[in-house]
Amino acid sequence: MVGPLPHTNQIQIMLEGYVADAEDIISTSLNDLKQTKEYQLVFRVSLAADAMLSELSKSNLKPRLSAARSIVLRVPLLVGLKQISVAMIELQRFCELVFWSVYFTDHPVEWASFERNPSSGFVRDMNKPISYCAHREITFYCELCERTHGR
Repeated sequence: MVGPLPHTNQIQIMLEGYVADAEDIISTSLNDLKQTKEYQLVFRVSLAADAMLSELSKSNLKPRLSAARSIVLRVPLLVGLKQISVAMIELQRFCELVFWSVYFTDHPVEWASFERNPSSGFVRDMNKPISYCAHREITFYCELCERTHGR
């Protein structure tokens, strides 16, 4: 049987110790990486991607690219903290957001359908073509772009 939680004062002391340990780990990790060419490249590419997305965000893309911009600015921090698996997931989300922006900007009817019900999940009923196209997984958009543009 688990006993009651420690007193609030004890929890505060434990919290401060935990944060101090985390700060040491983070500081060491960032100091080790900031001198490497690989990390400098990650940082430079992140800044370049953000600059490009900043200009694209001024256009009429749907959905907007602000979420993609926040991802590219977080990736160097995640890499610096050695959270590579989280950085990879974020990069996958980045690709999804960019594909969605390209697809939905070119398909305003599907975008309107998606905006009306963004949380409906994937629609697999091909008898409802607008909903079907508006609610697909990322591979659908990748394959569609490949078929459309021959890439």
